[in-house]
Amino acid sequence: MRSIRQHRERELNRGNSTATIAVFPRPVQSRPAKRVLVVSSHFPPERAAGVHRILRTIRQLRDSAWPVTVLTVDPQYYRAGTPIDEALLNRLPEGVDVYRAKVLRGLTIVARWRRQFRESVQNSLSRVFARGRNRLSVRNLSPVPSKAPSAKRPYVDSEIGWFLPAIREGARVIGRHKPDLIFSSAPPFTCHLVAAWLAWRHQITWVADFRDPWARSPWKRADLRDSWKLRLREWLERLVIERADAVILNTPLLTDEFAAYYGPALARKFHTVTNGYDAEHLMPFLRPVLRRSSRLVLTHAGSLYRQRDPRPLVQAVASAIAKGRIAADGIELHFVGTVSPEFRLADTIREFDLGSTVRLTPPVPHERCLQYLLESDVLIVIQPGTRLQVPVKLYEYLPFRKPILALAPSGALTMIAEESGLGVVVPPDDVAAIEDAICQLYEHRDGLDDRFRPDSMYIDRFDGRAVSRQLQTIFEGL
Repeated sequence: MRSIRQHRERELNRGNSTATIAVFPRPVQSRPAKRVLVVSSHFPPERAAGVHRILRTIRQLRDSAWPVTVLTVDPQYYRAGTPIDEALLNRLPEGVDVYRAKVLRGLTIVARWRRQFRESVQNSLSRVFARGRNRLSVRNLSPVPSKAPSAKRPYVDSEIGWFLPAIREGARVIGRHKPDLIFSSAPPFTCHLVAAWLAWRHQITWVADFRDPWARSPWKRADLRDSWKLRLREWLERLVIERADAVILNTPLLTDEFAAYYGPALARKFHTVTNGYDAEHLMPFLRPVLRRSSRLVLTHAGSLYRQRDPRPLVQAVASAIAKGRIAADGIELHFVGTVSPEFRLADTIREFDLGSTVRLTPPVPHERCLQYLLESDVLIVIQPGTRLQVPVKLYEYLPFRKPILALAPSGALTMIAEESGLGVVVPPDDVAAIEDAICQLYEHRDGLDDRFRPDSMYIDRFDGRAVSRQLQTIFEGL
């Protein structure tokens, strides 16, 4: 809750005289604090992109003395390979009660067995009909695969097994803490289903935060096509939209798309609250550093999967080196994070003899990742296939004020990259254009600070404290 600031004085110089005038701000109409229940399966110690948005929101509410309770997944039930960063727990403010519920993994296990059996049959048939030809030659790969790697999920999403334990634990939490408002953030979209049930059952105001579209995500529609699973998700998404008291969307273009699809009656409850960056946490990593060498260091931080194919970028670097446009020891391409095995990126690196140029680093703690960004000359974001969504990493890149090579179609992401004054935007599947962009960055590697003029006022709009205050204002109005 905001308090009225003490009055301050300012001096007005008029000719040779100085008048001291007391300036009193208008009284602030303080609103009573609301008790908030946050429903999110992504929560520390899990290291996921959505965790930072949740933590920022909780810190803002606690700074305003709002009681906050969290319902999340018990780490004992994380899926195998879930990235963990225990240090994220240190960013949780004091006074937050966290309740954790188990996950019933039966549906996920059945779906995985079914997928593995189908893939085994397909691979066997492929070997029978391959007739000795190597159909997976790396050099013959198209820059963008004809069918993107697909992550099959059981019916709703991979966390549907959390629904029953979560609503049972949620009922106990509500009985104990009596929240005035439920805030759910997704994906995973099971979080919205849990919140929908709890809000309906206990008659509590509910705000649903869509960090990504659900049923109409271009990637998911390509996977599901016209199946009954797609129709189920479309029905569930509409149920969430209709029952929530407010719906948060994280880009203006996504808000416009939802409004056009659902119509003006439901669009009245839509609000745009973008993602942002944690200025306070990033501060130690925003210092200027001397370049370690004459090499141009380009870094991509984060997971690469589905349409986020790094191979066109690697092919562009290989082509530039082969043509003599870039010295083999003059560039370093660094991927930090998980790379889908279906891209066979290591094979591509060997095929083009780029072992000393391309560096692969597995997932690391968040602070180590920030150090890699600090030591880079150019930051990379890859986002093909959608014009509505912006990866969280882009917002975290902005305060570093380094050039951003954006491999994406024109849309929400490229708008931010360009308006920040840092963007070099290239179509994600145009290897020749990517090569030209990299060569231009290479040619100006010693003068990138002079070539790119970041718009600090625009970048400051995405300070996580300002973004979280927008969200709190929406809560206050309900």
